[in-house]
Amino acid sequence: MLMSKEDRTLVIGSQRVKLDAISNKVRQDIAFLSARIDAMKAQRVPNEVVLRTYESMLASRESVMSWLMEYDESDDSAQRLNNLNLN
Repeated sequence: MLMSKEDRTLVIGSQRVKLDAISNKVRQDIAFLSARIDAMKAQRVPNEVVLRTYESMLASRESVMSWLMEYDESDDSAQRLNNLNLN
């Protein structure tokens, strides 16, 4: 049985979360942080500590998004393989 992307879940600790919901939240975080970084860099005297913190947070979110995309691709491959084995 093929699952839709909206139905896929990811187990984090003892919690099951929808992969699509996590991906959307991480995308929103990336957009927010990117906008904040751009706005801070446009200031005459940006707060370097806050700027570095936002840049670190952005790098972390981008890393999570990369992992989620890799996980999703490997899950697609596993599902295709299972479907082949079932036929």
